[in-house]
Amino acid sequence: DIIEPSQDTLLFEDNTQVNVYRARPVAVVDKDRTITVLSAQRAPRLIAQDAGIDLSPEDVVSPVPIEEINQTLVEPAEKVLVTRATEIQLNIYGVLSKKKTTEKTVQSFLDANGLTVSDGATLQPADSDSQIVEGMLIAINNVGIKTVTENEPVPFETETREDPSLQIGES
Repeated sequence: DIIEPSQDTLLFEDNTQVNVYRARPVAVVDKDRTITVLSAQRAPRLIAQDAGIDLSPEDVVSPVPIEEINQTLVEPAEKVLVTRATEIQLNIYGVLSKKKTTEKTVQSFLDANGLTVSDGATLQPADSDSQIVEGMLIAINNVGIKTVTENEPVPFETETREDPSLQIGES
């Protein structure tokens, strides 16, 4: 149960309202695993965290509509569903990064992230209606333009300056 204000809170008013949020059983469905937890939280993401599930910011946690829950005496009356984000690789004009998404197709991913394929550019995979799968590479490149990255050592010299405002041993 959650009690607001907490029992450690000092009360300075005569008519303080105390809220008690009762814990209730909630089934948390994460892929093929179901965890039943007693939680006083109301937000689906906090309920999943109460169940000990590690979530990434891109994961979606949503309540299951009451009509879809099998009403038996054995099952909890509430369920939340964890939709895991899929990790992909994104290459935009030679800059490679990793992203997570819950979008289902390449086009919906591009739209959700405000990305467009300009004239003269290519998209990989060529079919923007392709389904997104774990580890997939989505690339946008200009035809005939190559991005080259070179690492070169830079010569440097060490310069020592005395600073009387610093204590001995500090730099």
